[in-house]
Amino acid sequence: MTTSHRPTGFFRVGGSFAMVMAGLYIVIVATYAFLPHDLKVVGTGDPAVYYPGLLRHPTAALLLDWETGVLGFFGVAVVLAVSEFARRDAAEWWIRYTSILATFGYLIMSLDSLRGGVLHKLRAQTWVDGDASTRAAIGATRLTLDYYGWFAFGAVGVWLIAANITMLRDGRISRPLALLGMVVGTAHVAFMIGESVQSVPVIDVSIVVGLLAGIVWLGAIGLILWRTTDSVIATPRPAIEVSEV
Repeated sequence: MTTSHRPTGFFRVGGSFAMVMAGLYIVIVATYAFLPHDLKVVGTGDPAVYYPGLLRHPTAALLLDWETGVLGFFGVAVVLAVSEFARRDAAEWWIRYTSILATFGYLIMSLDSLRGGVLHKLRAQTWVDGDASTRAAIGATRLTLDYYGWFAFGAVGVWLIAANITMLRDGRISRPLALLGMVVGTAHVAFMIGESVQSVPVIDVSIVVGLLAGIVWLGAIGLILWRTTDSVIATPRPAIEVSEV
């Protein structure tokens, strides 16, 4: 078995960022609760409703963009730390490969959301002031590099499932926590599927499950990473009970 040469600080940063992400999930839920009805869009939405509503009540919607952008920034560090914690050795290519895709997904999430925080209000004003052809052009496009969330949600979800299966197999985390992580990953994949087929019920359920389960999983895995030392990574350890985290 190969001993990890990552310093303790590497895992502490990842653990800290995971706990910050758990807090951001809570903030995102609270911000969404304050959104006016016209801005609570699931799927593509209706530009004729969304854009005038955004101009009337921009604060909460733009906050969501910035919050999600910051979430993606922290997500990159969490993927790196959890992947290093999960891998026994460099031969575990599925963790390395899915972690690359998940890192790319979080980068896209961050870039898209931060760009949205800057451009969404301007886009809304252009739609309201524009003629029919301008409105049609804006309505047919979205400010994203990942239209259906294949990377920001699909790739991240597959990585979550793979990482939790590996950590459970090696006894690095408890079975309940690993299963919870798989639920979070499945919710991410379900959201991507819902967006791809425009199924509002699937999107709704995946958002609720993913956020609630994600808060608990991120907080717990963050605490585990914070407590991790090089000696712990060098050999598998007994499963950590939920009471420990």
